[in-house]
Formats: sequence, C-alpha cells, structure tokens
Amino acid sequence: MRRHITQSVALRTGIPIDDVDAAARSLSQTGTWTDDPKRALTFLLLALFANAEPRSAASVAKHYWQLESDSGKPLGQMIEDILQSFQEQQRTDFSAIAYRAAFEIFDSTTPAAVLRIPCTDRATEIVYRDEQAWNDRTVRRSNFISGKQLFDIAADITLNRWNGEDLGLYTKSA
Repeated sequence: MRRHITQSVALRTGIPIDDVDAAARSLSQTGTWTDDPKRALTFLLLALFANAEPRSAASVAKHYWQLESDSGKPLGQMIEDILQSFQEQQRTDFSAIAYRAAFEIFDSTTPAAVLRIPCTDRATEIVYRDEQAWNDRTVRRSNFISGKQLFDIAADITLNRWNGEDLGLYTKSA
C-alpha cells in the first residue's frame, strides 16, 4: 500500500519519488505510518510540504497535524475529511469547496498552514498555527497543495490506478 501512495503523491505533486520514499520510509520506521491509510497519507503530505528532513518527518508531521484553527479543528483532521469526501465521491458543498481550495503549508521553522477558500468576491482563510512560532518574524517559506491535487491522489488510490490492485486506502463502512 505504501508504494501506491508514494507513487501517487510523487506524480500529483511533482515531488521527486526518492524524496517521497525517504519521508514514507521514515514515517514507517517511527511507527507513524499507521494502519489508517488516510492518516498515513496526511502525515506524508504534511511532512513533505513542510520541507521536513526525512529523519524528522514523523515529528514534523505530527506537529502540523495537531495545529488547530480558531474553531479548534486540527489541520490533519481537515485534510483527512477532504480526502474522505473525495474518496466517497460526495456531491456536497463541502467537497465542491474543498476541490477549489488550497492549503499553504509554511516550512517547519514556522509551523503554520492556511486554508484558502475562494469565494465570490474574495478568499476566506482558515489559519492553523502555533501562536508563538507564528508571531516570530523570521523569514518564512511555504508550499501549496491544492484541493485538486488531493482529489487526484484520492482518485488514483480509489480507482486502483496502480497495477490494477485494490490499494485499500479507503474502506466504506457498512
């Protein structure tokens, strides 16, 4: 399963497969690559987009996963909810908005993320941050992951695009 996820992430994000594999391997070695594939994929994406070194991928991913918005919802849970809505092919306002939205993930020296949701006359932002680190005025770098990229990754896995196998990333409950 890990191989299928890493292939899709590399293909859809443009991150070199060696970098994706190194982060995934690190997550596996630390036990962070869980049996819950949505969680494993979310940890992988957070580590990669936060520019984590492979040796610190697990700690960086966990820290980012736990960043909360003002509403108290963790960043990782939001990404997992989006992936779930895409996998289930939900035709809801949430999935339509998520498809057009984008996450800006700030590098690991300034742990924060912003979810930008396009609206009619402007964009709405949901900010996930560690208040103390966010207020530090150091130089910040960031990477973007779009809702469309999340959709494409979920589709790759759901539609079994790798070797015709059932990748088992998502299972529907009865």
